Amino acid sequence: MRTHKILDGAGNLYAFEIGNFVVSGSTLGRILKTKLGAVITSPPTAVFSKTDIRLGFQLHGSRFIVEEPFGDNSRYWVGPEASDGVRDPLIDQIHEVISQYLPGPLGWFRSLWANHRAA
Repeated sequence: MRTHKILDGAGNLYAFEIGNFVVSGSTLGRILKTKLGAVITSPPTAVFSKTDIRLGFQLHGSRFIVEEPFGDNSRYWVGPEASDGVRDPLIDQIHEVISQYLPGPLGWFRSLWANHRAA
């Protein structure tokens, strides 16, 4: 999946954005839980909810959110829950897993091929 990196002042990954038309908050939650063992702290919310936060999760004690800025953006912002500007190194793992996700038929064929090769 294509991502749009948001870097901190030192040039390190701080957060990233992904198109919300290819993946939902519930799909992101499933991916993060399955691939990284993340704990979902705020279940996925509906597009028309009062909050812009679509998903909250915790990974190895660090808290992150998936947010849709202004409630009608074309992208989800994925990053630390705390807005103190401090980079969490776990964002690299989260970015890696999300960027490898292929939605729709491409993802299905990719997993089918991987399962076939493993057999």
